[in-house]
Amino acid sequence: MKSIVLGIGNKTNGDDGVGIFVIEKLAHSGKNKKEMINKNQFLLVDCGIVPENYTSIIRKHHPDRVILVDAADMQLIPGSYRIIPPEKVSVMNFSTHSIPLSVFISFIHQSTDEVILIGIQPMLMEPGTPISAGVTEAGERVARFIINDELNKIRPLEEGRPIS
Repeated sequence: MKSIVLGIGNKTNGDDGVGIFVIEKLAHSGKNKKEMINKNQFLLVDCGIVPENYTSIIRKHHPDRVILVDAADMQLIPGSYRIIPPEKVSVMNFSTHSIPLSVFISFIHQSTDEVILIGIQPMLMEPGTPISAGVTEAGERVARFIINDELNKIRPLEEGRPIS
């Protein structure tokens, strides 16, 4: 298994659902899920707000890499997306999770060679609101980068950038 992609978030809280939106885009990208698993070697997981409930899938498949996609307040323009380096994860403000993502990432790193966290800057995370247009567009771009194995085209979050 090459990659497991974890979409994290709450679809009923506006832009917080962007991680799940990316998983849905990947699942409906013109290939059915079985083809994606076999041809592109992806396993897609909608984690909701509890990614820690899916550690057994990661341990079972022992993928080369795990890609996490989540809304993250990076103090950027809404719809911006970045790869968040491991040293920045513990100071980030991620939507609603049971445990800090830094703890989750440390745990799953025991079962994979690489963990990549892609953060998408939300505009509005209010109950009952849809995902905003700019964040939807960002989610579509991130899905294309994943499908085409072009994660190197996503800029990392800069060093020294203040995080809320």
